Amino acid sequence: MGVVLDAQKRYAEAERCYNLALEVEPNSASLLNNLGNHYLELKLPDRARTVFQRVIAIEPNHSNANLQLAQISVTAKQGDKALRYLSHLPASEQALAATQLLRAKALAYVGQRSVAEDLLAQLEKQAAGRPGLDCSAGLLLAEWGRYADAEQAFASALHDNPANFDVLYNLGLAAQKAGHLDRAREVFETALRQQPNDADCLFNLANIFTARSQADKAVILLRQAYCASPQRADILHALVTTSEQMGLYADAASALDQHLKLKPQDDVARRERGFCHARGGDLNRGLDDLRWYTRKYPRDPRGLYELAVAETDAHETDQALEHLTRALELDPKMTEGRYARAVLWYLKGNFEDSVKDLKVVLQVEPNSAVALDVLGQDFMRLD
Repeated sequence: MGVVLDAQKRYAEAERCYNLALEVEPNSASLLNNLGNHYLELKLPDRARTVFQRVIAIEPNHSNANLQLAQISVTAKQGDKALRYLSHLPASEQALAATQLLRAKALAYVGQRSVAEDLLAQLEKQAAGRPGLDCSAGLLLAEWGRYADAEQAFASALHDNPANFDVLYNLGLAAQKAGHLDRAREVFETALRQQPNDADCLFNLANIFTARSQADKAVILLRQAYCASPQRADILHALVTTSEQMGLYADAASALDQHLKLKPQDDVARRERGFCHARGGDLNRGLDDLRWYTRKYPRDPRGLYELAVAETDAHETDQALEHLTRALELDPKMTEGRYARAVLWYLKGNFEDSVKDLKVVLQVEPNSAVALDVLGQDFMRLD
């Protein structure tokens, strides 16, 4: 009954059945094995591990329990334990491609990377016409950072199964990380024709357009990705950053408003909302958020810098100068803070200090047009 209920995804009822059965027969390896599989379905690997360990205490060579314990150990990057569990499998099961892939991962984790790669190379030769094996090999190659090889493996898997969304996505990701942006863009666009609201595809495609300095296209995709998955902090951050780059501060503030409804304790998001409001023209609202943040986090140089920018817009130059100086004491390498302070020095007629700050900026960014422009104006004022 527990197995039947698991198949129907009625997990709470299934667990009650397993526990009742265990009261009758507490040392049944098959019953415990099913309970371990039940915990895997619930994504509770620690509980599953405990139950499977009870199985092998009763039957040391139990195939499924040893295989699942090996998988759990590999996920935890415990290669030595995984190899020990795999050694208890029958020879016929040890020879299976899926088991060999698991062995390759375990070998890499115990420092035998070259042996693992040789084993994977042998498996790749067997992968022709077996998209599942190609895909598994691709995932392992990507995990090892061999993105071009992973791309080839996923391309082979896609050839045999061209409509598989997961293979398309992984191919696009491998191509993107290998630096093959044109191919990655084409693959993600193909994947999105199948699943137009997939947040991962939208996000990665947006990143490609960002890398190509096509922020206008990127921001449209990021808005779609954010609508599909508003809880994703990485998508929100990219959306806000790209919107700010384009001067779309009101859009960025709106996105942060929605995010803060879901996660009101996200103080960094509140800080960024304040900055966007200030840059978008709503100075009072922006200053409220930024002052609240810097009171709570007085040693965050980013918060102090953003408050100073807002104060500059509000013509509160003395406070802005004080906050920029404090930010640079905390983070002397913050070039945008140093440039902002140079501008303030210029506005206050302190051209010598402005020059000092700008020379530091230009050591890091020698082709900064805005820094060169202000430096030229400083030199004019200094005759």
